[in-house]
Amino acid sequence: MSSDIGSIIDTLELKNVTLVGHSMGGMASMLYALYNSDKISKLILVDTTAKMGFMVGLYISLTFKIFPYKEYIKGMVDYNHYKPSEKLKTQILETALKVPKDTAGKYLTEFSKTFDIRDKLIQIKIPTIIIVGEYDKATPVKDAEYLNNHIEGSTLYRIPNSKHMPMVDNPEIFNDILAKS
Repeated sequence: MSSDIGSIIDTLELKNVTLVGHSMGGMASMLYALYNSDKISKLILVDTTAKMGFMVGLYISLTFKIFPYKEYIKGMVDYNHYKPSEKLKTQILETALKVPKDTAGKYLTEFSKTFDIRDKLIQIKIPTIIIVGEYDKATPVKDAEYLNNHIEGSTLYRIPNSKHMPMVDNPEIFNDILAKS
């Protein structure tokens, strides 16, 4: 995913990019920023982590394997969203079911087993904003605090009444943070 980011930036010949990454996208964005800081002017990390926790990885892997794909997705909507509406649940289910189960499973299990860049965070010297939903279980507030404590000069924002998807759960506050950044 990190090299995909690079391909897009290079193909479009972008300069001084503000790179916004959410969850796995945040992990990929940190990796890209570590080795391409000359192309990034600002890094915005949303509900992400420097290392997937064992229990979160185990939960994702087991529930993915135990439950039928459609039921897994339904469960993840409640896990990732703060009081989702029925309309949102339906929209997410329809969109998520377009991703083949094997593809989703590969990315989920790969990241949860192998991702750990805690020792490299000190190398990130780009202005960094960290955003986390106050009730996120997938990448909890403590993970965002860890990023904030290890990326020099970073700023942490906690979004109330949000889980793993603050841009959906509380878009006004999320967008306000982005606009100020």
